[in-house]
Amino acid sequence: MSNAFRIENKMKIKIRQGFLQSQIGQAVQAIGNADKLQTDSSFCGSSTDDKTTKTFFNQGYDASFYAQFCALSWRSWLTVIRDPNLLSVRLFQIIITALITGFVYFQTPISPETIISVNGIMFNHIRNLNFMLQFPNVPVITAELPIVLRENANGVYRTSAYFLAKNMAELPQYIILPFLYNSIVYWMSGLYPSFSTFMFASLITILITNVAISVSYAVATIFANTDVAMTILPIFVVPIMAFGGFFITFDAIPSYFTWLSSLSYFKYGYEALAINQWQSIDIIPECINSTISAFALNSCPQNGEQVLESIDFNSSNKMFDVLILFAMFLIIRIISYFALLIRSYNNQ
Repeated sequence: MSNAFRIENKMKIKIRQGFLQSQIGQAVQAIGNADKLQTDSSFCGSSTDDKTTKTFFNQGYDASFYAQFCALSWRSWLTVIRDPNLLSVRLFQIIITALITGFVYFQTPISPETIISVNGIMFNHIRNLNFMLQFPNVPVITAELPIVLRENANGVYRTSAYFLAKNMAELPQYIILPFLYNSIVYWMSGLYPSFSTFMFASLITILITNVAISVSYAVATIFANTDVAMTILPIFVVPIMAFGGFFITFDAIPSYFTWLSSLSYFKYGYEALAINQWQSIDIIPECINSTISAFALNSCPQNGEQVLESIDFNSSNKMFDVLILFAMFLIIRIISYFALLIRSYNNQ
């Protein structure tokens, strides 16, 4: 794996050199060099009575925030499209995993025996996208941090400009990839055949993916070291996945672990997908006037609402789950930004 990281770092350096040779890159570099020379001249004895002393919070950048944002967005975008680990391999991985999952659950009918399988399709949505995209993103961020911290210390650009530009440049792939995955699995597995429910499921998979990526940002910027970050990440992710509602119902969770369930983005994503699927199912024919129990359930639900009740979900929480996921996405990204800001401050 270390060889892969070295190759990836070489790719980063090559991309950075290519950017610096471009017109925008040369402009940004010139601004940084001019700012550094200005600082050196002040150190050598030039009069600074008429100038404001530069600090971390008052760098006096010659380029505007917008110019920095545009240049950094372009550089981040080049990194995304040129690095095979960030695009080609991920695209291949998403398509292959989606096809395999689709064939495993191909056109699953609604019956007492398949209720748990349908729920498994939706939980696998969350789990697969989380682990396919979240973990590989950590070393990408940690490998870039030394360059970012050095350029920030030299006064080339603001931390906020870099963070916002990187987020915006990477956002399209974290919309397209989960949408592509859901498009393949949703129709192949035979979930409720409605365009509106499909689009809502796509929205949830996009939100889940971006929350997962936010967690990788937070871990990478807080710990900076790849080995440490990759060790800490499962310690956080695995427990919240366990309390996501598929392996254990919420009523069965011990009271001292309910707070962990409340932090589980798996829970909100799984509940939203389950509500989206089952609230459209008006009847399960095999359960009408039947005394049999559905597989892994204590009874035989006669409609989708009863299925939701059997797994401790409430159909009224549909939009609440969407809001919680969006809030998690924003809050964790803000935590990531402040972690990077503190690290930039300590690097001055």
